[in-house]
Amino acid sequence: MRLLVNERPEDRAADDGNGDDDASPRRDASHALLRLVAPLAFLLVLAVELTSWFLPSSAEVRERVQDATKSALAVEVGDAPALIFLVDTFSGGKRDHGDLMAEALIGTAPAAAAIARIDLGPALKTEEVVRALERILAFARERPALPIVVNMSFGSAASTEAEQSLLAALDREKVILVAAAGNDGVATPHYPAAFEPVIAVGNANDLGRVASSNFGPWVDVSLDGWFNTAVGNEKLIESGGRETTLTTESGTSFSAARASGLLAGVTHGRRLGSDAALRELLAAGHVERGGLVSPFRVRFATDAAFRWRLAWRASLIVGTLLVLRWVFAKRPEPVVDPVDSGSTS
Repeated sequence: MRLLVNERPEDRAADDGNGDDDASPRRDASHALLRLVAPLAFLLVLAVELTSWFLPSSAEVRERVQDATKSALAVEVGDAPALIFLVDTFSGGKRDHGDLMAEALIGTAPAAAAIARIDLGPALKTEEVVRALERILAFARERPALPIVVNMSFGSAASTEAEQSLLAALDREKVILVAAAGNDGVATPHYPAAFEPVIAVGNANDLGRVASSNFGPWVDVSLDGWFNTAVGNEKLIESGGRETTLTTESGTSFSAARASGLLAGVTHGRRLGSDAALRELLAAGHVERGGLVSPFRVRFATDAAFRWRLAWRASLIVGTLLVLRWVFAKRPEPVVDPVDSGSTS
C-alpha cells in the first residue's frame, strides 16, 4: 500500500536547489579542467607526430646509416627489402654534405630499407669515387638477389674511363645508379649523371625547372630539391648548451637523394637495373621521362607502411578534433521549472 505524503512546494524547491548547488561546482570545475587539458594533449600528440612525419633527427640518421667506408661486405642487411649506398663526403661527425643527403634520403626511403654510407673524405676525389664503386661492385656480386641503389649526389663536367667502366659493370649486375644533374643551369652533360646507365635527377618545382638545375635530354627525371634541414648546424654557446639553426637549401643533390629513396621503394624486393627501376618510378608518379615526380604520390602508390601511417595519423587528428568539438560545444542552459520559480519568489 502506498502512502501519499503532502509535500510543500517550498520544501521540494529547497531540496532540488541543494542538490544542484553541490553538483554544479564540480561539473563546472571538471569541464574547465577538460577544456584546459584537451587542447594541451592535442598539441602534444600533434607535435610528437609531426616530428616523425617530416624530417629525421640526427639520432635517427646515426641509427639508420651504417658505415661501409672500409668494407661494404660488412654491411648488415638482414631482411631489408633494399640497400641504399650513400656515396658522399663526410667530415668526422660534423654535419657535412653527406649528412644532409642522408636526411633527405631517409625522408623518402622505405622504413625497412638498409642504408650504408661510403665516405669519400673531406673533398671529392676521382680515385676515392673509383674505390667506392669497386667496393659496391664486390658487394653486389656477393648478394646477387638484393635490390641495391647507389646515390651519387655529386659530379662535374669531367669524366674518367675508370668511372665509366665501373658504372657499366654495376649496371650489368642490375644495380640502380642515381646521380645529381648539377646546379650550373646549363645543358652541358654532368658526370656521372650523364653516363648511360645512370639515372640523372634534376631540380624542379610545380612551376617547372629550377633555374640553377642543369637540363637536357640526358636528364631522366626531376624532383623538388628544396630541403629544410630539421636539425640545422649545431654549435656550442657560452652557456654550455647548443644553438640550433634552421636552414633551407636547394639543389639537385637533394633531388637525387630523394629519388634514391623512392627507387628503393619501387623495387618491391626485386633486383632491378637502372632502366627498369626508372620505368617503375615514372609509372608510380604518372609522369613521362624527364618529368617532375611527386614523392608523396610515389610513396602512396608503392609503400604500404606509408599508407598505414597516413591512415593512423588522419584518424588521430580527426578523433582529437571531434573530442575538442565536444569539449568546447555550447551546453544548453538549464530549464527552470515555472512552479519552482514561482514558489521561491
